[in-house]
Amino acid sequence: MTVIVAGTVNDLPSAITSRLGAYRYQVFVERLGWRLPLADRTGAVEWDQFDSTVAIQLAALDASGQVCGCARLMPTTGRHLLREVFADLAAPGASPVSPRTWELSRLAATPSRGCTGAKESGGGISLFASALALARSFGANRIVGVLTPAVARLYRRAGLELEPLQPDAPACAPVQACAVNIVPATFARLHCDPEELLGSVHWFGPWPPACAAPVTQSLGGAT
Repeated sequence: MTVIVAGTVNDLPSAITSRLGAYRYQVFVERLGWRLPLADRTGAVEWDQFDSTVAIQLAALDASGQVCGCARLMPTTGRHLLREVFADLAAPGASPVSPRTWELSRLAATPSRGCTGAKESGGGISLFASALALARSFGANRIVGVLTPAVARLYRRAGLELEPLQPDAPACAPVQACAVNIVPATFARLHCDPEELLGSVHWFGPWPPACAAPVTQSLGGAT
């Protein structure tokens, strides 16, 4: 059975944080070959300048407690990738700075024994849905992120409606910035209930987090 945990790097248990950093290194540096200058090659862990005390980390844990999926949520009111690294991917005025818009990045899932949903989710759709539910609980009504064309096609096949932030971007572009509205229809297309998803997330740290907008949802697994 898969367990989803979430919190900042300061609030998650150190054992989970260590495994999460190692998992990110295995996926993004070793397997995908991303050139990430802040990755620690000696310690084989990957963190960057955006993993601050307001960045919300999600980790999927398999039956043995190993990380088999990850995602990161960041409020667009602070530092985030779309503003500082990929600003050219959004048309003027299309990259919002709002407590109602959060950025999703570092999303990955690996099929493994005891980690249900990773393979069937098509590369992290299941974890994506949990991240959407969590962002919704923070008061978000929109999520933005940078996707490869292959991942964008995967999301569309799952029923997600992606809104390009630069509509005239060339089709051959290696990455694109898109938004997804966090509305009931989105969860319906993913065949899931946001409250059920939220209740299955085990939260570490104060609730709600200081970076969240006023919220009405509760989180059952707060620690």
